[in-house]
Amino acid sequence: MKMNKYTFSFTAALCLGSLNLIAEKNDQDSALLMNNELIRKQQIELEADALYYKAVGAVEESAYQVAIDLLDKSKVQYLRAQSSSNRLLVKLENVDKLKTQIYKNLIDTKLSNADVASANASYDLAKKYLNELKILDEDNAKLYDLKLA
Repeated sequence: MKMNKYTFSFTAALCLGSLNLIAEKNDQDSALLMNNELIRKQQIELEADALYYKAVGAVEESAYQVAIDLLDKSKVQYLRAQSSSNRLLVKLENVDKLKTQIYKNLIDTKLSNADVASANASYDLAKKYLNELKILDEDNAKLYDLKLA
C-alpha cells in the first residue's frame, strides 16, 4: 500500500502527538512520585520531632535513660528523612546537644550520690555509683577508680 505525502504527514503527526501524550503522562507520574516522597520525608521528620519533644519531657522528669532512648530513635528518624536542609541539620545538632547535657546531668547526679553515700558510710552504695560512672563516663574511668581506692 502506497502512502501519499498528506497521508504520511498525517500519520507522522499522529504518532508525534501520541508520543507527546506519553511523555506528559510520564512527567505527571514523576511529579506525583516526587510529591509523595516529599510527603513521606515530612511525615518521618514529624515523627522524629515528636520523639525529640518526648525526650525533652523525660529530661524534665529526670528520666534520663528514657530520654536517651528517645533521642536515639529521633536521630534515626531524622536521618531517615534524608534531607540536607539547614532545618534538619539543626535538629540533628539539637539531639546531640541534649544527649550531651543528659550525660552530664547523669554523671553529676551519680557523682553527687556517691559522695553522699560515702559521707554516710554507705560504702557499698558509693561503690555501686562509682562503678556505674565508670561505664557511663569511660573517659574518666581512672578518676573513678581512684575514688574507689
